[in-house]
Amino acid sequence: PFSYTSGGTLETKPQFKIGGQMGKFRAEAGVSDVRDGLKFEVRAQAFLEAIGHGNSITELHENIQCDTPGFKEALDKAKKLLGKTEEPGSALVRIAQ
Repeated sequence: PFSYTSGGTLETKPQFKIGGQMGKFRAEAGVSDVRDGLKFEVRAQAFLEAIGHGNSITELHENIQCDTPGFKEALDKAKKLLGKTEEPGSALVRIAQ
């Protein structure tokens, strides 16, 4: 692959990666840029879609909907971690204290 540097030059990155995507899943494996040493990488990702609407971020968060099993529980945990629930403070703030 090629990259454009901040100095305005075009350079090649000697690496080898192979992967693919099927539906909502993606996988990739390979060797990263060998100029930085040998680094092997394996990555897998899963995607889903959620629908929401609102006139503010709060309304949007309250109206997010998704049919994927476990999504509601994961969203509730994320809201709790970020302090977007009725409970006072967020877990991040409590950890920082």
